[in-house]
This record gives sequence, structure tokens and C-alpha cells, in this order.
Amino acid sequence: MCGYRFRKGASCLVDATYQSYEEAGSAPQLSVNSRGLTAPASEAEDSIRFLRTVKQAPHGGVVFGTVKRYVNGSTFVSLNNQPIAGASVLLQGAPNALLNPEKREVVVDSTGWYEFVGLPEGVYAVTAQVPSGFRAVLEHPVELGRDGCAQLDIRAHATEH
Repeated sequence: MCGYRFRKGASCLVDATYQSYEEAGSAPQLSVNSRGLTAPASEAEDSIRFLRTVKQAPHGGVVFGTVKRYVNGSTFVSLNNQPIAGASVLLQGAPNALLNPEKREVVVDSTGWYEFVGLPEGVYAVTAQVPSGFRAVLEHPVELGRDGCAQLDIRAHATEH
């Protein structure tokens, strides 16, 4: 019904809505109205990881994403883009955000993934710090609402030798 071709025995992430007994008027059920995020599990690793992160940290906002090397000729989300070993991400309350003293830093993991959880609402500056051999410091503003989330995937270009 959602237009996705499922294969027997394959694991998938399915974008669906849960309806309780009271809402459905009968037994609880899942409703799939469109393809949405439905994908093979192997292609939905970032989404699955995000859902696990939200489940583990149900209160406060979440900023998450990846830091990867952009490969010329590929798309922004291409599997050709590889994690940058030694990269880190700094999150801090934007300089003009008077009530948001948050400042945190994490090193990206072997897949390029980073996450900040339990954040109060506010405006943040997210800066990717990459090792030498890559261009510049990459800074992006992010505004989080209460219990909101933001995905910020960062792609850095290697410098030419």
C-alpha cells in the first residue's frame, strides 16, 4: 500500500503511524499511508541510530548528524563520502543567546556520527573541526524548539596538494 517493494526475510525501517485501541476503534494497528522513510535497514542506518538516540534521551532537544569527506562527483548523501578520522564537533550557545550557556564537544565515531542530547531550547552554533588536509572550520547555526531535533550533516573537502 505504501508503494515500497518488500522482500521476504529482509530487514526494513518502515515509516508508519501507530493507532491505539481507542483511536482505531478495534485492535491496535500500524497505518502506512506513504513510502516516507521506508527503506532497507542497510540504507537507513542513520535514521535507525537517530530513533535509538531519541528513545534513550526522551527529554530535551537533540542535534545529530555526520561529518564526512565529500568526494567530488558524488551527491551530498552518497555512500562514497567517507567519515573523517579525528574530526570533532563543538556545540555552543550562540554568542547572542543570553540564557544558553551550553558548550559541549564530541569526537565523531568510526562512521562519522555525532550527537548531542538533552539540550534546552535555544540557538546554537555547531562547528565541525577537521584535521589538517581539509578546508577550514565549518560552522552552522541551529535553532531548537522545546524537545526539538535537528540533523546537521557536514561534508568537508580535502585540500588539493
